[in-house]
Amino acid sequence: MLPAAAAAAAFALPTGQFLGENIVDPVASAAARSLGWKRDESELASLSESFRQEDMARAVVLREQRLMRADMDNAERLARINPGLVKQILAGRRLPRGAVVIGGKPRTDALMELARAMSQGAYTEQPKDPLLALAQSGVAQ
Repeated sequence: MLPAAAAAAAFALPTGQFLGENIVDPVASAAARSLGWKRDESELASLSESFRQEDMARAVVLREQRLMRADMDNAERLARINPGLVKQILAGRRLPRGAVVIGGKPRTDALMELARAMSQGAYTEQPKDPLLALAQSGVAQ
């Protein structure tokens, strides 16, 4: 999914909910009243709840897709920056410099676990100087 499409999808969920609650519901109620139809409020509440659940399910799917895309980007970035480290992770052990792994099952699960931790911010760059870290946090003034 392109970034523009992802942004459009992110805005579509709240927009759809807004349209349903603030435009469609009042118009439908007015039309029903003018035609003399009686609405079953419990049916309307269950329908509204099912729409809300569908919106939440779509949001969960979109979030998971975004995390998977971030994981893949992090794994690719790590492979570009340090291919030797990626070889070691896939091998599941330390390797000598320039080693070639022959046979065995690659540990893609370990690489994806590392990529997920990177996308969640577990490996952010820490300042080298502790005093600089305090100064940046605003504690030491």
